[in-house]
Amino acid sequence: MSSLFKLIDMASAPPALCFNEIFKYLRGDISSLHSCALVNHHWSEHAIPELWRDPFVVTKFKSRRTNLIYSLLPFLDHNAKHQFAPSALYRSPCYHYLSYMRNFSFSGLIKISKGIAREVVPENYKKSVFKKPIDTKFVKVLCRAIVSCCHNLESLDNDLTAPFFQNRFHINQQQLTASQWNFFMFPGAKTSFSRLRCLYVDNLNANSIINSAVTVVPELKEITIRMYTKNFKNRLTTMTYSDELLPKSSLYMLNSFPKLERFNIVEGQRTKWRSFNASSFLIFIGHKLPKTVKHFCFDINCEFSTNALKEFLDNTASHLTSLSFARSKKFSRDHLDVICKHKDIHIEMLDISSSKITDKSILDLATAQISTVRFDSTMKGHAPDTDDKFQDLDDPYFRRNWSDYYNDAPER
Repeated sequence: MSSLFKLIDMASAPPALCFNEIFKYLRGDISSLHSCALVNHHWSEHAIPELWRDPFVVTKFKSRRTNLIYSLLPFLDHNAKHQFAPSALYRSPCYHYLSYMRNFSFSGLIKISKGIAREVVPENYKKSVFKKPIDTKFVKVLCRAIVSCCHNLESLDNDLTAPFFQNRFHINQQQLTASQWNFFMFPGAKTSFSRLRCLYVDNLNANSIINSAVTVVPELKEITIRMYTKNFKNRLTTMTYSDELLPKSSLYMLNSFPKLERFNIVEGQRTKWRSFNASSFLIFIGHKLPKTVKHFCFDINCEFSTNALKEFLDNTASHLTSLSFARSKKFSRDHLDVICKHKDIHIEMLDISSSKITDKSILDLATAQISTVRFDSTMKGHAPDTDDKFQDLDDPYFRRNWSDYYNDAPER
């Protein structure tokens, strides 16, 4: 906090500049932002937009979750208010909160809405309020309000498998289908998603969601596909990865995004693959990856041959500037050697797992040729015991919520 007071003491700087510097420093510090919002009108004008930049950060403070949901109720249309929130019928938003939102995480909204009581008007009027662990009808009207009012979204997490894996005791997988929860099909999507740059989807629903995104927001710059098994019980016991789970059909559509610069395939949350030979899949990706893509991430605990890596690079090395294989524990000295000695490679950043590479000579060669070489074990937020925690360090949503993500944080 001493740094914060130094910033406040910038007497020679205009007040607006002071606020900009202060809140740039506080971005992501939810507790401090809440405190700033209570100081006075001037502070709240800067704190509230920051709090709503990415509002669905999971918190164990039930009061904050409830207040967040209640803040969304005035944005519902008249029919939705009448059905789900009669007390909000004549309420208007104090601020246009949703215009401040930059990131929308569906799994975050699902988790925050868990256990929230909602008003109903039953026929017999004997009971005015009831609770459900997760009321999907209520969540859907919230999503429709968000999609219709958020005109400045930059990142959308439309992953439909993560909410089930996180809340499997309160919801079933059949309730989360792409036909019901494809946000690109919601009213107002074309207007609200006009500034969208990043999209997160799961492999089980990637094809239909990406296909819809082509017509709504063709200027996407980053697409991330998370890989899951078909059901939660198989997330640890699956020893092979069936072709039907590979999002091959989605790869054909990547060329429909003329400004796509980053493409990521990562392990799904709470999923850990024990054996996945990705040689043919990696080659297939190499043939389908658009020339506009500069960054490719393949962060799955899998193995692939050096020949497959070479063929992948033969097709992509001319346009790639960064690569990530940080989760692949089978990534070896030979793989690194192929990258360093490929004739067309000119990458500036490489993320790899260091667990299998101890040869100092090849590591020195890599650091000499590549501007930045990062190892998975040095990443911020790395779990001390990888056997006890599934890591999702590639996912910005997960990095912010390490303990809560696994329900380890205490209730308050």
